[in-house]
Amino acid sequence: MHDAEKSKIFTEATTAFIQKEAIASKKVSITFRTGEFQLDENAKYIIDREFVAIVKGIC
Repeated sequence: MHDAEKSKIFTEATTAFIQKEAIASKKVSITFRTGEFQLDENAKYIIDREFVAIVKGIC
């Protein structure tokens, strides 16, 4: 299981957080097969390919 697939605990965003300028943005379409909710290997590959370089640039 990838870390991204593990359960996350989210808290409500603060006003200061909502008003911050975005560091980066990128639109990516990920589709799911009918009746499924888990990412398949192709979707995981697309996420890795599209976002890894952005995240590495920010960190």
